[in-house]
Amino acid sequence: MMHTYRLHTPHDHDDSTPDRYTSAKLVQLGEVIQLPETGFWHVITAVEPNAGGTLLTLSQSAQSPQEAQLVAQQTARR
Repeated sequence: MMHTYRLHTPHDHDDSTPDRYTSAKLVQLGEVIQLPETGFWHVITAVEPNAGGTLLTLSQSAQSPQEAQLVAQQTARR
């Protein structure tokens, strides 16, 4: 079963960032995901179920999973 999520990317204001993400498994808070459309990595910083489907808030984009985790940690400290 495929799971489709809506995306909120408050740190990336680019038209190329997709507004949906599809995964074969359920995703979790703190998980690092790669968006196939951009190739960038993000940490899931919030998961909000609502009537329109589950909304994932993502960290700023990064070039690798490790960089995504570092960027998310730095952003959380601000």
